[in-house]
Amino acid sequence: MSTTAVTNALIKKRLDKVKLYTLPGPGIDNEMMFPEKPYILSGYIEHRGRMVYEPAEEEFLKSIDAAGESVYAVSVKFSVRNQLHEQKLAKWLTEYCSPEFIALGLELSGALNFLRRTNSAYFNSAVWRHFNSFADAVAAAVVKRGITAHLYILKADGVQFP
Repeated sequence: MSTTAVTNALIKKRLDKVKLYTLPGPGIDNEMMFPEKPYILSGYIEHRGRMVYEPAEEEFLKSIDAAGESVYAVSVKFSVRNQLHEQKLAKWLTEYCSPEFIALGLELSGALNFLRRTNSAYFNSAVWRHFNSFADAVAAAVVKRGITAHLYILKADGVQFP
C-alpha cells in the first residue's frame, strides 16, 4: 500500500489545524522555522539530557484555547536524550484538552535534529485524519473481499507500518 493520500493532502494543503508546542531551550529562535507559529513553553533539557528546569503547568494552562484544538504536536530540544518533558506535555494535553491525536517528536525520530523532529511531529498531526481515512478504507475493502492477509503500509523512509 502507498501513502499517496497523505502526500496529496500535503501538496494540496488540506491539513488539519495543529497546535504545536515546543521547548527549544536557549540558543535557538524557532518562531520562523515551522509551518505554524509554535506555542513556546519555558523549561529545557541541555545537550547531555540533564533537565535544567521544567515547564510550568500554569504556563501550559494559559496556552489552552477556549475553542479547543483536537490535534497537537509536541517537540522538545534534546528530548531524544531525556523524554520527560514531551511525556509531561502529552499527559497535560490528555488531561486538559481531550485530544484526538498527539504527535511527539521523540516518537518519530531518535535523531538529535530538533528542527526535523518538530516539523515531522507537526505534519504527522496535520495529516493524521487523512491517513486514518485511507487506512480505514483499505481495511474495509479487504474485509469486503474476504481477504485475511496482513496489510503493510510502506512509509517514504522505507519503514513498514503494520
